[in-house]
Amino acid sequence: MRTEIDPTLLIGLRALEPYLADIVIVGGWAPYLYALHQGAVRSSPPRTADIDIAVPRALPPRGPSIDELLSRAGFECEFRSRDVPPVTAYVARRGDDDVEIEFITDSLGADEQVVEVQDGLTAQELHYVRLLLENTWTIDLAKFFHGDAGQEVRVPTPAAFMLHKGLVYRKRSDQLKKEKDLYYVFYVVDTFVEWHDWIRSDLSTLAARWPAWLKRCAANLGGAFAASDSAGVQALLNQRPQTAYSGLNDDQFREYAWSTMKALEEMMRTAPQSSGR
Repeated sequence: MRTEIDPTLLIGLRALEPYLADIVIVGGWAPYLYALHQGAVRSSPPRTADIDIAVPRALPPRGPSIDELLSRAGFECEFRSRDVPPVTAYVARRGDDDVEIEFITDSLGADEQVVEVQDGLTAQELHYVRLLLENTWTIDLAKFFHGDAGQEVRVPTPAAFMLHKGLVYRKRSDQLKKEKDLYYVFYVVDTFVEWHDWIRSDLSTLAARWPAWLKRCAANLGGAFAASDSAGVQALLNQRPQTAYSGLNDDQFREYAWSTMKALEEMMRTAPQSSGR
């Protein structure tokens, strides 16, 4: 049976095709792309119409700029702040749903500013984005979509993705986004058991470069999932899709989710002692 790519994501990928080698698809679409790499979307993670894209602080032009390409594809640039330059988002109206693309880049200092990364294109500086930009995995969509989307896209490695989410979720002021961050981490570690050896090895590589970040992430998860009735477990229960884990009642899911996240925490705590690839 043919697997179809989500039309929301396809709209964004087609518009940005000349720059797919330069950008990294992050946020909730990364786990979705992991699942596509496995040949089918099994139990889908929660997704939105928002496409978050990590970009380097300076993005060389490759013909038309990203701002021009998105404009040609029907996206409107909207200002989301009064900063100079402002936080921007590109929005395309598609029936009842909007497709929204936002760009982020790595913050070099303590403050998180807005920077122009290409003529007409700004990106929000955020901490830890270098994890997503420097630890990537390329997925060839042509292998799965038979010419529907014949591009390669870059995503963070699963280990880098989970480490980033485990660091940033505590800074969220939006409770819903905080819960989604935690559910994405749970989804990746639980869905892709066959990747655990790779994840352990990659965590060891990340620990060698950013030991304090890995330690902080493990501590964050340890606090959020200290017991089966902890706030982190409740967040996972709140975000659990109706069709996911249908064989488990709420109490059983709490125990299962808690044990899964505790295993990830232990994986992170022991990563510096793990053997590298």
